[in-house]
Amino acid sequence: MAELSKLCRIGDLDLVREAEVSSLGFVDIELEHRLVFAKTEEFAALADTAPGISAVLVSTELSDFGWRDGLGVATAPEPDRAFVRLHNHLATKTDFYETANVNDIDPGAEIHPKAHIDKHGVVIGPDCRVGAGAVVLQGSKLGHGVHIMPGAVIGGSGFQTLGTEAGMIDVEHAGSVVIGDGTTVMANAVIARAVFRQATVIGKDCRIGNGAFVSHNCRVGSHCLIGHGAVVAGNTEVGTHAVIGPGAVLIDRITVGDGANVTAGAVVTRSVAPGQRVSGNFASEHSDFIRALKERGTS
Repeated sequence: MAELSKLCRIGDLDLVREAEVSSLGFVDIELEHRLVFAKTEEFAALADTAPGISAVLVSTELSDFGWRDGLGVATAPEPDRAFVRLHNHLATKTDFYETANVNDIDPGAEIHPKAHIDKHGVVIGPDCRVGAGAVVLQGSKLGHGVHIMPGAVIGGSGFQTLGTEAGMIDVEHAGSVVIGDGTTVMANAVIARAVFRQATVIGKDCRIGNGAFVSHNCRVGSHCLIGHGAVVAGNTEVGTHAVIGPGAVLIDRITVGDGANVTAGAVVTRSVAPGQRVSGNFASEHSDFIRALKERGTS
C-alpha cells in the first residue's frame, strides 16, 4: 500500500484528499484499493460508486464533484496522461508492482541455449521445455511440464494505448502470466502479461496454436484449444474445455462459456454461452449461420 500523497509527488499531481492505494487500474476492472482516472462527469460518477476504488485522479474542474467519504482525490490538467505516466514510472522505475525476485528455474527444465529468459521474476517448473528463440519475460510463471515452442513469447505486451492530441502513449504491462501444468504454447504464439496488479492465466493442459495471441488480463480455463492464428483480446474469459478455432477473433471483455466452440475464422463480438457453437462474421449460433449460408446460396 502507498499513500496517495506519495504517488502525487512522483507523478506531479495535486493532492486534494489522502487515501491508501495498492494498485493503479481502470474504473471497469476489479482490483482492490486502486487509483483510477476520470475525465468526465459520467466516469466520475462511476468512480464514486464502483467497488474497490480507493482514489480518483481528475481535472481541477471535477475536484469538487461531491465525492463519497473516504475516497482519495488528486488532480492534474490532463488526468488520463498523468495516470499513464505515473503508472509507467511505477512499473519501470520502482518496485511498486513487483519486486524483481531472483529466477526460480527447476533443474529438470530444458531451456534451449538460444532461448531468452529474463534475469529476474521468472518461475519455470519441473519438466518444462523452452525452445530455440522463445522468450520468457519477467512476471512469467510456468507450471509443471509446460512446453514453450520456438519463437513463442511469454509475458509480452498487448495493445493498451492512450491516444491524445500530443500523440500515443503505450501503457506498460506490469502484471504477470501464469501458465498451468501440461500446457503447450506453440511456435510464435504470444501470451501478454496483465497491465496492472493482475495476471493473465492459461489453465492446465491447454494448447495455444502457432501464431496465436492471448492478450492481457485474459483468463483461459483448463483443457482449452486456441487454434493457430487466433486472437483473444484483453480481459476476455474462456471457460474449461472450450475450443477457439484457427483464425478466430474474440473482442475484449467477453465470456466464452465452458465447452463452447468458436469455429475457424469467426469474429466474436458478444459472450458465448456454455456449450454453444458459433460461426461467422459476426459470429452467431452455428446452425443459424449454416441456414443463412444455404438461403444465400438459393437466392
